Amino acid sequence: MKYPETQLRNFLVEKLPLNKERVTRHNGETPVHLRFKSNCGLKTFEQLQESLDKVGLTYKSVPYKHFSRSPDYGDQGLVVDFQGEKVGVQFNVPKDGNMSRKQFTPDALGLNGKTFDNKQEFATAVRDGIRSSEFGDFLLSLLYNVETEWPIEGLEAIREADVNRITSDYGEVLCAYSFVLKGHTVYFPEGSNHKIADFYVDGQGVSAKGRGTGGKVNLSAFAEFIDTYTTTGKFLHSIATHNRNDFVKYASELCPEVEAITDWIGGTDRDALAKFVAETSYKEFYDYIQKTPEHKGLGMPDAGGRPEALWNEGSLDPIDFTINTLVSRLWGETATKEISTIVTQFLNEPMFVVLDIENNQCIIKETNFSDVANWKTVYWSRATKAWHNWMGVEPLKGL
Repeated sequence: MKYPETQLRNFLVEKLPLNKERVTRHNGETPVHLRFKSNCGLKTFEQLQESLDKVGLTYKSVPYKHFSRSPDYGDQGLVVDFQGEKVGVQFNVPKDGNMSRKQFTPDALGLNGKTFDNKQEFATAVRDGIRSSEFGDFLLSLLYNVETEWPIEGLEAIREADVNRITSDYGEVLCAYSFVLKGHTVYFPEGSNHKIADFYVDGQGVSAKGRGTGGKVNLSAFAEFIDTYTTTGKFLHSIATHNRNDFVKYASELCPEVEAITDWIGGTDRDALAKFVAETSYKEFYDYIQKTPEHKGLGMPDAGGRPEALWNEGSLDPIDFTINTLVSRLWGETATKEISTIVTQFLNEPMFVVLDIENNQCIIKETNFSDVANWKTVYWSRATKAWHNWMGVEPLKGL
């Protein structure tokens, strides 16, 4: 069976100078559509529209963020008339003047696998990494600001969304540079065996955070160290090992509101949830969630039709999102003593470093994990992709 999105792609590839590998059918949390990615052969959304005009296809715009949740591309969606079908099209190529995610991480700048203990060598490596970027002068001024507090140049021309992205991605570079300036040795790791450390300072792992990202710690890096003697430990271990069956099982034992849901479902494993979703309407379930005072209005999907459509297709993402949200907010933000007793046994060596930009200055704050006495759970994802971001833990009072 050939999908209309695939048929449209094949048609366009024959007519236009496109890279077929960068034009793909996307079936996820947003409605199914044909997605154009960077290096697809077209550089702007306007070029895509002109190309559709050229091959004789008509199209209409769609509401903002209909096919993409990103503010970078949310206004670059269309519905194209093709062979009697309405085919969604999303153009996911950054506009001129916008940054893309992960564009200025240590890896993107070629720093991974390298060690620095000299500020001139570090600065030269960074300059080499950003040399061809239109944001090069601005990024260099951030580096110089960390060293001399000289005002940042060009900040007023950078979008707020990109400033947030800089503090997260390029922030790893700036924070590392601040340690080299103080006489320390910095190492940027390679590979996936360094889940907690963005870089190392004299051998100590450092987790760099950007503004507004909190101090979330991914427990998968510590699965083998979690004491599973208690139900709390077993629940945290299920998070660390991404075991969805155990997650719901132990969530129901810890959180009465989740227990009430699993009692209604008649089980906690994936088969029980799938059977429940197949036999229960979306409206019935979320009417119950909304009208139960103990839930405090938590775990309700955003307004719109996609979560209900996924539910009707048999997806467990909406109900998983609700269970995740309820256990994290109703139990995980109050059972801090039980959680802290377990996680402080192994969250004691690395360091948090947080970068923010305030009053035209880079502000860097350091916090040792060992200085954090109280931890809570943290969960931020969505009803259309509940496990996109697995639950983690973070300091109770933030960073």
